[in-house]
Amino acid sequence: MANNNDKKKTNLIDSYNKNTTNKIVGLIDKNPKDWQQLIANNPVYSVSGQNPVTYKGVNAISLAITNADRGNTDNRFMTRRAVEKAGLEIKESAKAMQISYLRPRERDVNGEKKQIPMMSVGYVYSANDIKGIKPAPKDIAALQLSQEQLIEKSAIPVVRSTKQLISEFNAEKNEIQIASEIFDQGGDGLISNYAALATKAAVDQHYTKDSQDMKDFKSQMSAALITQSVGAKFALKGNVKDVKNSFNTEFLKDAKQGMKAVRSSAKIANIVANGKSFEMIKEKNSKPLTPVKKNIKERSERLNKAKAGVEKKPTQREKLNKQRTNAKEKGRSSR
Repeated sequence: MANNNDKKKTNLIDSYNKNTTNKIVGLIDKNPKDWQQLIANNPVYSVSGQNPVTYKGVNAISLAITNADRGNTDNRFMTRRAVEKAGLEIKESAKAMQISYLRPRERDVNGEKKQIPMMSVGYVYSANDIKGIKPAPKDIAALQLSQEQLIEKSAIPVVRSTKQLISEFNAEKNEIQIASEIFDQGGDGLISNYAALATKAAVDQHYTKDSQDMKDFKSQMSAALITQSVGAKFALKGNVKDVKNSFNTEFLKDAKQGMKAVRSSAKIANIVANGKSFEMIKEKNSKPLTPVKKNIKERSERLNKAKAGVEKKPTQREKLNKQRTNAKEKGRSSR
């Protein structure tokens, strides 16, 4: 009976993943470039005066969650170099947060030099961990837009709580209830509360029980990140068919890993970049193998055959018996 229940749950999850995939692929078809920017206006940005950066997609979600987990309220970040240039100082207790970004690098492609965007990893510090920094300016339009997008796109419903100062996850109603004061202000405070509660809802309320709700929630959180990455791939590649195939494969493979995916922006970034660049590799390079690689390949094939019982190596005793048999037959034929 238990096995039947497990099978039903697995079927439900697979069905959920496929349905979600189809919905998002539909969005890609309909208006991919506008759609991929929906989450880009979250007020998660750099305070570097010379080269301000808005952290989008995976970085926006990952930074917001990590920042909220650490009890920070300022969603601005600076690199160590930017802090030093501004004459500011990083607190001794501060810990850096990882970001992933694209850096164009020149590569020789069939004799032609091309600028290919390569995935790089960097580290930033929250404004809460920087001494002497000025308070964050408030962009009302951006904050309102971020609030609307968050409520509309959230995996779990976000509602205004009747409580003025307490935000919580209501497991019975499956709602993230944001304190009325924070909800009305919107913007970075609301996003920080949401990120912290979404993570808490997953870990505290469902994870130990391993319930169906938790599995769905993990899939939704993972899907949000993978979706952002696929949007980035489409902007650079521009081929709907290739992106669809890639997305279907990666989503169905990775959605079940849930919170692991949420915690690792680098992992999701690598799905898009394939560890090298945003250019999709359809077929493996068919270059001739070097002698060393050829030997390794042949040895590997022999081992695989031996394991499968196709080419079983004779034992020492079998070798001796064969030699004796051959010697006897040779002796008989010479008489």
